[in-house]
Formats: sequence, C-alpha cells, structure tokens
Amino acid sequence: MPYNSSPIAKLFWSFLLLLLCLCQQSLGSENNSSTTFPPTIQIVILVHPYNKALYLPYLLGSLEAQIYPKDRLRLHLLTERIFYEESYFESLGAGTGAYLDDNDARFEVLDERIRANDESIEMLRRWARQQRPLYNELELTVSNVRLSEHLFNTEPSGGKYWTAERYKLLIDSKNQELYSAFTSWADFVLFLDADVVLTEPYTLANLTARFEEDRERVVVAPLLYSTGTYSNFWGGMDEKGYYVRTEQYLPILERKEELGTFPVPMVNTAVLIDARKRLSRRLTFDPVEVEDSVTADGRHTIPYDDIIAFAKSAHAVSKQ
Repeated sequence: MPYNSSPIAKLFWSFLLLLLCLCQQSLGSENNSSTTFPPTIQIVILVHPYNKALYLPYLLGSLEAQIYPKDRLRLHLLTERIFYEESYFESLGAGTGAYLDDNDARFEVLDERIRANDESIEMLRRWARQQRPLYNELELTVSNVRLSEHLFNTEPSGGKYWTAERYKLLIDSKNQELYSAFTSWADFVLFLDADVVLTEPYTLANLTARFEEDRERVVVAPLLYSTGTYSNFWGGMDEKGYYVRTEQYLPILERKEELGTFPVPMVNTAVLIDARKRLSRRLTFDPVEVEDSVTADGRHTIPYDDIIAFAKSAHAVSKQ
C-alpha cells in the first residue's frame, strides 16, 4: 500500500501539545480510578516503503510509552515490499540496440530504496513479534508491489511515485481501515503516519477525553510540531479544496493562542475519529464519495487526494 511521500512526510514530527485539542491536565489518575474501561482504539500506521527506517524506532517507542491499557488497543501496520524485474529494464532499450547496465545511476537509486525497504520491513516484523502479546491485536500487512515505469524514468532520482494509481491504492487502503473500525469493537480509530512521534505519554488518554467534553465532535487531531512552519493542519481552504493562507494559522501553530480546541478546515498525519458517532459513517478518504465532488459529466470538483476528500467529508458532517 502506498503512503504519502510528499515534503510533509520528510519532516520529523514531534508531539508537543494537543490540538486542535490542546490540554493542560493529565488524565492518567482519572482513568486509573474510573469504574469503566477506557475506550478501545484501532491505530492504523501507514509506513511508506522507502524512507521510514530512521523514524520507526521513535514512533514505535512512543507507542510503547503510552500510558494507556494496551489490551484496549488494536494496531494495524501497513507497508509494502517493493521489487523490480530486470526483464523490464532490458525492454526499455528494445529496438534501439541499447540496454541499461549495472552502473546506471538509476539502478543505484533503486537498490538503495530496496535496501531501505527491507530494513523497514524487518524492523516492523521484529517489533510486531515482540509486542504482539501485549496488545488486544497487532497485525502487520506487507503488500508486494512491482516497480513500474512511473518509478524508473530518465531521472536519477528514481521517477514519480505518486501517480493516480498509487493515490487510489492509498485511498482504498485508508477507507478499508476506517470501515474495519466501524465493524469491529473499536470506539475510536487513529490514523498515524510513520514519522509521527508521540512524545506526550498521555496522548491517547487526552485525545479520547476531548470527545467527552463535546459530544458533537467526530474528528480531533493533535497539534504536531515540525522543524518549519508546516504542521498537520490548514488554517483555510477554498471551495475547491486548495490551501488558503489565514491570519489564524501562525498564532495556533506558534502556541500564541490559549490552550484549547480550535476548529480548522483540514487535519492530517495524525487524526482521531470517534467511531461511536453515527455521523462518522459519512466520513471518507475517497473524493468520489464526497457529496457534490463529481459533476454529471464525471469531472472532479476537488483534487483527487485522500486528505482533502477527508476534510471535505468532515466539513459536510459538521453541518449536520
């Protein structure tokens, strides 16, 4: 399954405060003294196949450190094993008398990607074996993906990864995980990218508690910190789903606003959904399923993008 390899995914995320649910109090003592079980959470972690080996130890370690009953957590790790067939590269020179050789810079790029891919998969498998007994469920899914012409072109950088086909696979995978949470025991479903680090040990407890404060909430996200001015939310979005700069963005990002919860048009990278709410069934990552997103002649009125589609569907839910 493909995962987002945009510049966003190259940032080293670190959890500082809770957003769009920020809070000051620790809920650990309350959970320990409660007469009810904490909510069940299905955590979906999307691991890009190429470049996440450096981040995985931090993410996985931050999950281990969460002060939350692990028997109330169901983890699903999704990634890909990539491979290519040499016969494909030989065919690239067919009819010209030219064939690619082992010294081609593009082979070096692909070989390095495959080594990083193997390292990530082995790390995930080892961690899953060690941690599986602690969780209600821990599943690792590794899909085999053949490299195509889109991933191997004339550029040494290795080609274009995010094609429409790859986006469709990503969208289908995320929707499948969302629907799986709806049909299972999960009270909540949390989508995480592989470069998110939850440095606050009460992240899960604090995030789920935000829904008790406002029974109408369906989606909440933590405010993530990165090395630049980009975070995991937008301050504004136009009708077509494109980013709009607003005066509210930087004060929230730089923590100049009072701690609290802020309504924003889009969140990504770390998103918690309350699966107990009936309106959550109207959420989708598929632009085709977003109301009024496709015209009568089949044209998309919003970009073919999982993040924007989810934001649009959440906005529609908020009006109901």
